[in-house]
Amino acid sequence: MRKYLPFIIAGLFHALCVSLLSHFSLTGLPNTGDEFALIFQSEIFSGFSLTAKAPPFPEMFQTHYLAINSDNWFSQYPPVFPLMILPGVLIGWPHLMVSLFAGLTLISLCLFLLRAFGEDYRREVVIFSILFSLSPTFLWHGSSYYNHIGSLFIFSLILHTCLGNKILHLAMLSLLFGLGVGIRPFTFFLIAFPVGFFLIRQKSIWNVKSMLSVTLPFLSLIFLISLYNFHLTGSWGDIAYLQAGNNYQKLSLSNFNISSLVRIGEMMENTSRWLFSFGYFSLGSLRDIDSSDINLGIILYLLGAGWLLYRAIKTKESVTLLLVLSTLTIICGHVFYDFRGGRFGERFFYESNWIILFGLILMLKELKKSGYFIVGLIILCNFLYLPGTFKAYLAGNTRRMDPFIKVKALEDEKIVIHLHQVPDFDVSFYTRNRPDLSGPIYVILSKDFNQVINHFKDRKHYLYSFDRKTNNSQLLPISDKLLP
Repeated sequence: MRKYLPFIIAGLFHALCVSLLSHFSLTGLPNTGDEFALIFQSEIFSGFSLTAKAPPFPEMFQTHYLAINSDNWFSQYPPVFPLMILPGVLIGWPHLMVSLFAGLTLISLCLFLLRAFGEDYRREVVIFSILFSLSPTFLWHGSSYYNHIGSLFIFSLILHTCLGNKILHLAMLSLLFGLGVGIRPFTFFLIAFPVGFFLIRQKSIWNVKSMLSVTLPFLSLIFLISLYNFHLTGSWGDIAYLQAGNNYQKLSLSNFNISSLVRIGEMMENTSRWLFSFGYFSLGSLRDIDSSDINLGIILYLLGAGWLLYRAIKTKESVTLLLVLSTLTIICGHVFYDFRGGRFGERFFYESNWIILFGLILMLKELKKSGYFIVGLIILCNFLYLPGTFKAYLAGNTRRMDPFIKVKALEDEKIVIHLHQVPDFDVSFYTRNRPDLSGPIYVILSKDFNQVINHFKDRKHYLYSFDRKTNNSQLLPISDKLLP
């Protein structure tokens, strides 16, 4: 146990950091529609139900990434991550579970690397734990409610099962892949290729017991997820994610073209800015010293990826090859997925970023003293840039979350807020309600507002409006004079 203590401390430190950042930099609220939709579904599960009853006047309750089908109201996302954060939702602190999984993921990755590469690499794994804990991309993603936190945790457990050689390990691997598909289906579809190649190369799975172990748990979970999806949509072929988000064209072979390759390059560049703080001058505290926007992090990113590839080719180590192929399939597979998510670095590459980081550490090991100097420089840059990034996101998120912050200040749960003009996106980004419509209710301002007022007679009604030119907002009790 003592030999694992540095990694346990690093995991606890990371969990504490992301919890504090979530509260103080990201306002403690889900800052995107994706995050809110995941919490919304978890709140539905907390009531021992799979869907909520559709709200009255559905057109006024339209919300990003939620769907209303017949009398069912639900999130578009698969169910596993909402179930993972359910204990936190039940006690009124959803981010508790996200912080916990962020810390456990770091511990799990460190233990995997120690198992895979041996005690000779203990120092490098310790360095990895420090850089991971301080990297802006892992800090701010861990501070959010994105389901990538859950998928990286499951991926780390999959890697552990790959090191086992018993039937039980194959069954656990199958079960974990089923859970992964219940979080981010496309990501785990991509990861299945290198993991499958690793299993064929390492183990004899061509017997009845092994084949049953590697298929039955997975198929059982997929069946349950399909039943869940059927309950939501009323169709075996219509997937909730595609139905709610109008995402039918996002994933297609036809998306592969020159522009998709350019997009992948841009996503890698954006990822490197957050993985290594060397180039994040636009938000960092060194802005006054160097106002250029040159991204030196991309050099480290490419060096880390290149060295890992070089090592895999040279040594033919199965584990190194598994890590390289996992990174390549996650990145290259997204040429077919026509979308980006670069709020804290490219989140669609999130499950592979730690591999790049460890690849760089392996390269720096060969440089000896010079390598440790570069590690120290990376740590220094992280410390220098973190305060500026903290302040920038605090300011941005305080503006974005202004309606909810103002409503919270009223300390009145029995109100309805009619949204007119809002800080970001469109009004339906802010119609964030609890599944049972307890607490403050947010609706889109409509010509039929009198119907809403009559329906919710026991509540006070307010009009919210935000001026994007002056960044001033108003939250006032409704009267005929206030209505636009």
